[in-house]
Amino acid sequence: MGIFQKPLVVLGLLVAVAFVAVYVFVDDTRMPAGGDGVQVKSPRADARDGNARTPKRARTDGDDFDGLAVFPTWSTLEPATFPILIDGQARGQWFFEGSFPVKVMLPGGVVLGEGVAQAQSDWMTTDVVPFYAEIKRAENAPEYSGVAALVLEKANPSGLPENAARFTTQIVVDTTSR
Repeated sequence: MGIFQKPLVVLGLLVAVAFVAVYVFVDDTRMPAGGDGVQVKSPRADARDGNARTPKRARTDGDDFDGLAVFPTWSTLEPATFPILIDGQARGQWFFEGSFPVKVMLPGGVVLGEGVAQAQSDWMTTDVVPFYAEIKRAENAPEYSGVAALVLEKANPSGLPENAARFTTQIVVDTTSR
């Protein structure tokens, strides 16, 4: 009788292969393709680290990050062109004096565009607050067409690392057509 004829051995091998596949294809602590050089984590990854209440990073695939969401104002079937306009929502803690920074970044950390998200209602709350942002192309930004990272950074006037957070998602941009 061969080793693969034993049901428990076969089942054990299938479970091991499944764990490897989940790690390779779903591990959310690895760098995203085309990312901005910053490691990102989901709230689930922070929960594995024992820090489920205050995640400092977010996934890049659009899951809800403590009430933070971005709604493109352009057709996502076409690349975004500058100025890039976005609507969204974030918890009041993301704002300082009603705003927080927004960037479009290329792989390697090159800033393609910058802007400021402005609260559209009272931001001094723990509730979700709508925002609007206009991202203008950065001076000396290279011509580029392809995937870039849209990065929303929590306002952090203290500069303390424990108060820092960012939400990163991928968008397609084109600065070559005018």
